[in-house]
Amino acid sequence: MTVWVGTLTIEALDAYLDEPGGAADDAPISAFCADLGRWYDHDFVWAEAVDLPTDVGTLCALHGVEPEAFVDEIRRAAGTGQASAVLILWNAKVVASVERSFAKGKLRCLGSWPREAPLTDF
Repeated sequence: MTVWVGTLTIEALDAYLDEPGGAADDAPISAFCADLGRWYDHDFVWAEAVDLPTDVGTLCALHGVEPEAFVDEIRRAAGTGQASAVLILWNAKVVASVERSFAKGKLRCLGSWPREAPLTDF
């Protein structure tokens, strides 16, 4: 799984992930897809935003990310531990250490962890 945290509002996160449809086969399906540089399965995206910045661990808890030791790892990777948005792409990993801007710099990729998606009945 790959994790991003940042300062997007609820509305901005929704707009960032919005897939309006009608995209050509080789066109991005969302702004997130354009930033990612590749197609993703939206069934494996978990995203949460809150009105005020809060502990990254709290945002993870809203997703049911566990165990707590893993949430602590994400919290350490976040540095300050405060964010208003978290985005998780399951079954994905960062394959290059190239810095990319996500959501016009309002989301920062923390990295990838070898975790299996809890969504296994597809």
